[in-house]
Amino acid sequence: RWPLWYVASRSMWGTDMTGEELLHDACVKLFGAAAEPMFNYYKKLAEISENSDEYSMTWVPANVRKFYGKYKDELIELTEAIKEARRDCTKIEKERINNQLSYWAELLNKIK
Repeated sequence: RWPLWYVASRSMWGTDMTGEELLHDACVKLFGAAAEPMFNYYKKLAEISENSDEYSMTWVPANVRKFYGKYKDELIELTEAIKEARRDCTKIEKERINNQLSYWAELLNKIK
């Protein structure tokens, strides 16, 4: 959820960049060589959230199987691209990526 919070908070200080531009800029700074696949991953998660009919709010998450299940293969493909790009990242960038991918792995176990 950090992308949502980051983009929302950054946009409070200025409107010179769109939400996608803010997120892309953050991905470049945080994930180096894996910026593009990370950006695509976050964009897909946002798209899923935006187009979902499942009920969800801050403290009441949606049923993850219903929310993400039909996108499982597409998300797996995106995370594989992240793993490939991760090879060219610095140690700290890899740690950041591994942190984010750990959330995906946990989610994947719930939607199998």
